[in-house]
Amino acid sequence: MRPFIRSGIALALAAACLFSAPAARADALRDAFLGLSSDSRRAVQTELARAELYLAPTDGHWSSSTDRALRRGADKVTQVTRGAIHPNLSRPQGIQLYLSALESGKLADLLYPKPTTENGLFSYFSAN
Repeated sequence: MRPFIRSGIALALAAACLFSAPAARADALRDAFLGLSSDSRRAVQTELARAELYLAPTDGHWSSSTDRALRRGADKVTQVTRGAIHPNLSRPQGIQLYLSALESGKLADLLYPKPTTENGLFSYFSAN
């Protein structure tokens, strides 16, 4: 085989791998989400909606809104913890842990911290 043909084949294979990797990851996230029960899917969407990351109806259906909210939620957890917690959405085990933590509400304090009434201003105005 001529060298330029081998190079062309190698380049085509590399490009195919590059462009199929994000699609495979998106499929893994979608498949894991759809593998949950209907109630669990709605619970995940509800958690993301409370964090104002999911703006569509909490119907348990997969959509681009669900995909975007899940990814934004993972990014927010990473940002809030300054990288100490980083949901791994490229591995099935990481996806399952992330979805389970969302469903159970274990990420609530990171996604939507509860407002505190003790912030100086509140106590100032309530004292007067």
